[in-house]
Amino acid sequence: MADIRQRDALFLQMDHQLKQALICTQQDKQGPLALLRYTDNAVGIEEN
Repeated sequence: MADIRQRDALFLQMDHQLKQALICTQQDKQGPLALLRYTDNAVGIEEN
């Protein structure tokens, strides 16, 4: 059960980071920067 909760929490964090990256893309029109930001944050989440 703990594994499922951990997986769900990780998914929600990644979903949040993706939304933030999309907001960055829409505001700044900097798609590559937003993608780098998303992947950097996703790697940071996995390390935690």
